[in-house]
Amino acid sequence: MNKPSFGYQILYGYVKWMYRKCYCRHYEVHGLENVPKEGATLFVTNHQNNLPDALSILFASSRKPVFVARADFFNHPTANKLLRFLRILPMYRADHGKTAIKENLPATMKELHNHLRDGGACVIMGEGSSAPERSIRPLKKSWARLANSLKEDGIPICVIPAVMEYNDWQDWGPDVSVTFGEPLDINYTSDLKEGQQLRLMKDAAEERLSKMVRNDGEIEAWSRKVGGKYSGSRWTWKALSLALLPLAYLYLAPILLLAKSKVKNHSRLDFKSTLELGFIGLGTPLWVIFMCVLVALIWTWKYGLLALIASPVFLWAACRSYIAKTRE
Repeated sequence: MNKPSFGYQILYGYVKWMYRKCYCRHYEVHGLENVPKEGATLFVTNHQNNLPDALSILFASSRKPVFVARADFFNHPTANKLLRFLRILPMYRADHGKTAIKENLPATMKELHNHLRDGGACVIMGEGSSAPERSIRPLKKSWARLANSLKEDGIPICVIPAVMEYNDWQDWGPDVSVTFGEPLDINYTSDLKEGQQLRLMKDAAEERLSKMVRNDGEIEAWSRKVGGKYSGSRWTWKALSLALLPLAYLYLAPILLLAKSKVKNHSRLDFKSTLELGFIGLGTPLWVIFMCVLVALIWTWKYGLLALIASPVFLWAACRSYIAKTRE
């Protein structure tokens, strides 16, 4: 799993552009000097915002880490293949039952262990589940067990605390900040029992992450400061939105209506950003390719190729004008 496939690299390039340039109003990274360029690296993070959390930290460094997700997402064979293609492994928890914990979790932990042993990077969102809160909930111990297993095998492991923060968890165009902290010191004396070591690692990570997460007032002040950087171009984008947005709504009508329907019918309101990123972010390129092929068949391949080249620029401009119109 260490080497991403060619297909993954292509998808990575598109989603990185889409997320950082079209979805986020502002995206910034701090503490990148704390991230090793190579070697076993385990990122232990907060989990405020479902899919955006994964994308935020994925594009914050060059490490292309492996992720874990709820094991029940892997139940269908097609979903299992897709998630593994995306370098995501199943993580089993207590609510999956004792049998799953006993029989299936060791296989995942072994895959993660081997990936790290070979110099890879991994992200484990230590809180286990997503919640839109500007605080750190109690961390699970799976990441600590993983780090401890590498220590026992004599493999140097760098554990990096990281936080992803947003001025808005749900709507298109948030300000996003990713901060990497200094590596945790997990080299405890060998006379401590495993349970004691895991507790110390968990407590140290919770304390560090709690200090890194900002409160509502700090996030609001940061977002206002960030917004000031865009004040000069905001009115230009707002003016352009008068022409760009009607065209974009017309061009992407099926995709936008599908995303709106999925958001409306979903039981969890805090899943809006995930659904929009999934259906709009990934559905748009498929729709654009379909439309460009249609143009080529109706007129000529030159017009189809021109439409394919122009579409990313048009869609980027439409996204920036939408963000300028809806964000103050």
